[in-house]
Amino acid sequence: MGRIATSIACLALLALAAAACGSSGPTIDPAAPTGRVETAAQSGRFQLTFAVDRGVVRSDDAITGEAALRLTVPGGATISGAGALFTFDFLEIGGAGRHVDPVSDLACAPHRVTSDAPSVTPIVKSGAAVGPDAAFIADFLKGTAVHLPAGTWDITATASFHDAEGCAGQEIVLRATVRVHVAG
Repeated sequence: MGRIATSIACLALLALAAAACGSSGPTIDPAAPTGRVETAAQSGRFQLTFAVDRGVVRSDDAITGEAALRLTVPGGATISGAGALFTFDFLEIGGAGRHVDPVSDLACAPHRVTSDAPSVTPIVKSGAAVGPDAAFIADFLKGTAVHLPAGTWDITATASFHDAEGCAGQEIVLRATVRVHVAG
């Protein structure tokens, strides 16, 4: 057998072996950003930025990142809304389509936002274990570290507030979404 024929035969055997072995989890898009992933949303003088530290993680890795709300003009503003200014939503893309909707309190708390010192929070979990995903959500909400099963997930940071004290004034809702790929 010639060298080319031997090489082709070896490649064919490798392809068959790879197909027979299968993969150990979902296929991660090779173009997926592995480092920090950041996005932003803006309304008027307010900007929400949201970043996760890594766009590709393993299912046993904690997903870390933060959301920040800042004023885009010089100075500061007192806004008002729920006690926790930020909520985070977790939506599986494809797969089982699991979804963790965040919950927030009905308080009307003041928050100070400036151009120099934004309001910042790490990713936090909230939600209610109801509906068809109740068992998954109950397990997900345990502990403070954010762990997601293998697959592709959109994580959305939301800042919902009134541009005034006392929950008066214009209501503003900013959403910024990053996509995270979780390998098994």
